[in-house]
Amino acid sequence: MKLINNTLNMLKYFFIVNFLFFFLSSTLKANEIYYACSNKMDANRSKSNIFEIGEVFGFTYIKFDKKKSKITVHEHIGDSKPERLGTKKISFIDQNNVEVVFNRSEGKTKMIDTFQFNSFNGFNEQEADFNFKASLYFKHKSTFWDYDYSSDACIGPFKDNKMLEGKKAKKEYKRWIKSGF
Repeated sequence: MKLINNTLNMLKYFFIVNFLFFFLSSTLKANEIYYACSNKMDANRSKSNIFEIGEVFGFTYIKFDKKKSKITVHEHIGDSKPERLGTKKISFIDQNNVEVVFNRSEGKTKMIDTFQFNSFNGFNEQEADFNFKASLYFKHKSTFWDYDYSSDACIGPFKDNKMLEGKKAKKEYKRWIKSGF
């Protein structure tokens, strides 16, 4: 009888430990996913030739906040500091693709950024195959830009050839959006 009680107690502890392990591992999964993507010009409908078709230019930094269901996008072109294009609250978990539009128009200036984000894992975790397509429409007086671009390559935060997680990943992302890749 004593052997049965000890076995039952061990099973109880085993189930409790397993429950805690699975509960904690699911809650400790990253609530935020970060990407730095190089941009490649796909189409130019502008009068001026900003970038050549196929030319790689600038970076786009993206944060997916799964807890708050928000997507934040920054753009970094040339020597300027990265610029925040916007943040949208939108349902994206378990989706294969999500479209986000940032309308930054003001007065007589019209500026619209559109992004089509694609995920093979439903935006549930950092992935190697993440990509996007985007377009920019900008009109101010005689200046007119209208072009499409896509991600040439996207990576998550890393250091010393290792992917970063948690606070370290967030710190690297913050460095990206302050001073660039």
